[in-house]
Amino acid sequence: MRGALLRLNLNHLLLLGGLCCILVFMLILPAQRVGDGSEYYAMYLSWQETLRPYMTEKAYQAYAKFMASGQVPGLVSRMQLENAFPALRLGATSDFNHFWLFSFLAFVIGKLAGLLQIEIRLHTSFILLHFILLSTAILLAYRFYKWPGVATVLIMTFASPIFWFIDKAHTEFFTYCLVLSSIILLLQDRFFPAALFQALAATQNPSFAIMAAFILLLSLMRQPGRSYGLFEIIVAGLIGLLVLLHPAYYFFRFGVVTPQLLAGGAALGGNLSSFHVWLFDPDVGLLPNWLIGTLCLLLATSFFLINPRRFAWSRQTLGMAAFILFYLMTNLYAHSSTTNINSGATPGLSRYALWYLPLAFPFFIYVIAKLSERLIAASITALAFCALAMLSMYQNAPIRVESYTKPAYLSMVIQNRLPWLYNPPYEVFMERYTPFGEAVHLRAMLLAVGPDCRKALIIPFGDRHTVTSPPDCFLDNQKLKVIASALIGKMNGPDYISLSDEQIKAARLTINIGHRYKVGLDQPGNFLLRSGWSGIEPWGVWSEGAQATLAFPCDDALFNAKEMFLGFRVFEKQTLTVKAFDGTTLWSGNVAGAATSVKFDMRRENCRSGRYAILLDISNPTSPSDLGPSNDRRKLGIGLAEVMIGNSL
Repeated sequence: MRGALLRLNLNHLLLLGGLCCILVFMLILPAQRVGDGSEYYAMYLSWQETLRPYMTEKAYQAYAKFMASGQVPGLVSRMQLENAFPALRLGATSDFNHFWLFSFLAFVIGKLAGLLQIEIRLHTSFILLHFILLSTAILLAYRFYKWPGVATVLIMTFASPIFWFIDKAHTEFFTYCLVLSSIILLLQDRFFPAALFQALAATQNPSFAIMAAFILLLSLMRQPGRSYGLFEIIVAGLIGLLVLLHPAYYFFRFGVVTPQLLAGGAALGGNLSSFHVWLFDPDVGLLPNWLIGTLCLLLATSFFLINPRRFAWSRQTLGMAAFILFYLMTNLYAHSSTTNINSGATPGLSRYALWYLPLAFPFFIYVIAKLSERLIAASITALAFCALAMLSMYQNAPIRVESYTKPAYLSMVIQNRLPWLYNPPYEVFMERYTPFGEAVHLRAMLLAVGPDCRKALIIPFGDRHTVTSPPDCFLDNQKLKVIASALIGKMNGPDYISLSDEQIKAARLTINIGHRYKVGLDQPGNFLLRSGWSGIEPWGVWSEGAQATLAFPCDDALFNAKEMFLGFRVFEKQTLTVKAFDGTTLWSGNVAGAATSVKFDMRRENCRSGRYAILLDISNPTSPSDLGPSNDRRKLGIGLAEVMIGNSL
């Protein structure tokens, strides 16, 4: 008895110590705004200043003051925030596209800290809310599954893409923890508490209300004729209140059950044909971007197929299987209703894909139980998990910035080597494989060539004129436009095509000596850009970081060129060094000003493997957010506007 009590106390101390370490880690992470974070901070301030769930002039003033304090870099301006959702204005008040309860819970934590004479920052209130939610999931996992349960929650949290959201004022981590806690409880037939967690998640995303109702239905089916106690009746009432909170608020304020139907952002079932992307797409899907989870699912499937008769089918496992199936159906439909498939506020994959991450918990528990019977397999799997965990933590480190306009590694491999294998949704392909990202002018996109220089997406609707191709393909976009114009008459809608050898030859780029190649939206000089450049803008493009590269094809005409001219603007004062790729310095000096230029001699010997490349070293790349209130965190140096190659410039 004494030894058992000692072990129990030791386990509790280890658990408490681990939670303290997690809290310290979360608190030392630097604050940063991503996605809709400004809305959540503003709603917190509304509760703090006015005790109202909507924005008023006083709340907006408090937000402007908070932004000026610099506590959270990257906040959008008051004007941007105030004008973001004109459809959600009501008199002198306004709402946002996202519900206020998440911010209210953080406000309650901040208020309680104040009552205890503990002064904490606004952002810290959100971090403490995240910690409480994560601790709840960990403690539930320990309560029912001991250390294997705790290990599973830690793996799912710190070795997955949700890790990136652990320090962000955003509802993804809130949703993940609530759904995970609900699944842990559901596995133990704790139906009412499980439904309560789903109802809490439903306050921010109404589709979870359906899951709360489904869990209660499972309870009735599993326990027919059972009488319920006072506690369960109270919990059921609370579930009903939480489920109705979101739709009731917006209905009485604006006459709609969710703001997206009024302010935009949702079209019920609008992208249902692309429902698979949230799980399987190499760029936005969960499984290709969470290798530990994928390995776990493969192991679980293997263990089941090896001896399916040994699988412990029961009413409980059948109920869990029904829950997972219904969960997938409900949320895949809900996510297919979004008008933004390639969504932001993410380390790479779509943030909607993270809703499916908690479903892995029962699979991890099953795999851990099976591996405990196989020592060698367990050792190999543990090593694989450790390697994949380190890779995942590196890729999804909270300090990383948003990245949803560049393809994932697997996606790039497929589109480079096996482009026939998978055609991404058109939006994903345009925003990941063109230099324009989410720029508005994508509505004018006519043709986009993929990284294999052959596969291309054509959109033959309306007055479209923008054509883009990867710089290394050395294709002339004006010639591609002629090819695309000849094809669109035979097309009924957007589609992927494969350029023929004749079309590629006809579109081959040639350098015109003495021609000024402008850089910018729909400009012919964009083919020059290689690494180190930010998104293309109407006037040109900024370098991002300490180095940027340019390259162009070596044809017969180029061998007659003697000089090169770069026209650009400068962010702050910089020292620019232009080098050939063999390290030879072609030009070096201080540059500054809104419009400047440099000229340097060409060297024929630098023309190698069919291309001429130069490297730009920039001494002092600076972020606008480091100089004052700005949500632009790019490290800018020079802004390239034009390039000319000639004999006498």
